[in-house]
Amino acid sequence: MLEEKDAMLILQRYRHDILNELQLVSGYLQLGNAKKAEAILQKFFEHMQEERKLTQLQIPAFSLWLIEFNHTHPRYQLSYEVWADGNWEPLDRILLEKANAIIGLLDKNLTDGEVYSIHICLKEEKSDPFVKVMEMSMKGPDIDKLKLEEMKDIAVSYREESISFVFSTTV
Repeated sequence: MLEEKDAMLILQRYRHDILNELQLVSGYLQLGNAKKAEAILQKFFEHMQEERKLTQLQIPAFSLWLIEFNHTHPRYQLSYEVWADGNWEPLDRILLEKANAIIGLLDKNLTDGEVYSIHICLKEEKSDPFVKVMEMSMKGPDIDKLKLEEMKDIAVSYREESISFVFSTTV
């Protein structure tokens, strides 16, 4: 269970992030650049929509991991999107375990001092809505040189300057 101190730290970070976005909007409005302010607000609203969809999946541990990730893993810049609905609760700990395994493997094999971009997509197979998929793709320096051992239940594929990890299971 989440300790009160940890919950307060999460809220403090979350509030800080929101205030940063609002300060950017305010700054652009003061400079008379309404289009830039509107673009920042639009991006913020889109992020809030993704967060709403994430919480509706009922995967609290994994959701918290995603929301806190950029604060706890400064060498990565994580974004995510949700193309699913329904109750994923039985997968909560499994998704967390798989994501941590991937990040642990990457931490051991990536170049220190570099920043890597990670995008996670949670979706359902169109042909079978009982099949749930977590796809994690990453871009950054020297990704094409990265050679990772196979991971149990996770498919690894390389593309131009990116690597993808795909985990799928049924509920």
